Amino acid sequence: MAPVYEAGARTCGVYLPSGARWLDPATGHVVEGGTTLDAHAPLERIPVFVR
Repeated sequence: MAPVYEAGARTCGVYLPSGARWLDPATGHVVEGGTTLDAHAPLERIPVFVR
């Protein structure tokens, strides 16, 4: 999980460790590990990535 801590923010930086692929279950988007991305984080959703 990658909660947003800044008021008004709609994205947050998330580091996904290498050695795996990561799935965003809300969108079905798969990302290779070993990277940092700006995850979409509207008020009604906490970014979650599943290995």
